[in-house]
Amino acid sequence: RGIENILVRIKGKGSHTGYPERGVNAISKAVEVLTELEKVNFHTVKAEDTEIKTICMPIRMNGGADIFLVPDKCEIMVHCRTAPEDSIIFDQVNSVCQKICGDNYEIENLYSAPGYIEDLDDPLVDIIRQESKRFNFTTQNRFAGGRIDASIFKAIGHIPSFCTGVGNRDQMHLVDEYITVEEFITCAEILKNIIFTYFG
Repeated sequence: RGIENILVRIKGKGSHTGYPERGVNAISKAVEVLTELEKVNFHTVKAEDTEIKTICMPIRMNGGADIFLVPDKCEIMVHCRTAPEDSIIFDQVNSVCQKICGDNYEIENLYSAPGYIEDLDDPLVDIIRQESKRFNFTTQNRFAGGRIDASIFKAIGHIPSFCTGVGNRDQMHLVDEYITVEEFITCAEILKNIIFTYFG
């Protein structure tokens, strides 16, 4: 999948909390936006009998005011893991914001990296399998759940790009994520062999 990081700035109207009807609570509006996003039918593609769907979620929310004030602004970072060829995700998020907030919001795409589907018949796949097997690793073709550095090579350089490695997927990006020194050295050796074999 690719990535879209979409920042939404919601504008409310401040008022005394004793008279909330005189204001517009920006945090409440943000909650409405996020609730509506959960109902959206996002882009889906099928590849190799696998259904890949764009997923969208809030990863950060900033807002609030003094304890006696209805908050007049709130920011939400909407993080999307996009299925390949998803060109409508920004418009979908924007449409939801417009429905809930009218003109009282700003939206900005902070980061975008498209997902892609690589050709599994590429000779590089066989080389990866072959070199991994030499070190007693088994390989499995699957689609990455998030953007990987390979997508940069694919998008910018049009270079056949696959991601391979060792480690525990359940530990990815967690504070206790690690691989052993032995695994690191083995990966470096496999990568070296792949490069020399691929380029002859």
